[in-house]
Amino acid sequence: MTHAFTPQAAADYDTRIPALVPGYDLAGDLAAALLCDLLPDGARILVAGCGTGAELARLARANASWRFIALDPSPAMLARAQERMAASGDGERVAWVEAPLGAADLPACDAALAFLVDHFVPDDGARARFFAALAQPLAGGCPALLFHYSDGPWTGAYGRWLAMAESGQKADAILGLIATRWHLLTPERRTALLEQAGFSAPRRFLSALGYEGVLALRNTAELASCPASW
Repeated sequence: MTHAFTPQAAADYDTRIPALVPGYDLAGDLAAALLCDLLPDGARILVAGCGTGAELARLARANASWRFIALDPSPAMLARAQERMAASGDGERVAWVEAPLGAADLPACDAALAFLVDHFVPDDGARARFFAALAQPLAGGCPALLFHYSDGPWTGAYGRWLAMAESGQKADAILGLIATRWHLLTPERRTALLEQAGFSAPRRFLSALGYEGVLALRNTAELASCPASW
């Protein structure tokens, strides 16, 4: 259901992605701040498509009592994430799952995070299943945070940004890969799929040249159980 990265792609991911994704580091910092505001000590967080563990590391630094379910279909990515968390002494706080989201049973979680994952999933029913699987371990009122590339009028400016960033890759080639390999959604379609999967009140917390950070809440009959700030 999700894209599995090759060993080479995993090896240079940490240097390559910040140069290709506007707002990448800021999105991670904002997600950590939001979860610090919304979650109690001892919370368990699902990180779907954990990659090399950059988001895991941020969240581990944000709260020393949080625990994590880190899931990724790529053995190379998972290995690098495990190395990162072991080096910081946080490896024992993580349960590792080598599988795509939806392919493994998961315990109850207090929040879910999926960064740069769901735009690899086609909107042919698979995207709806991805969002439903993200919702499944969450109780009512629990937050899910997404960061992905969305359809929008930003292609030209994003290409300019790529050229200015001097990423070492041609902007036209990168935009070509996005056009042929990624599955973009309008914000309206994204909201409809999230609501179909059992989320309510999706709200942007970041927008950067087509990349967007979105926070949504798992549906609950008890509105009072939703975080007061949302």
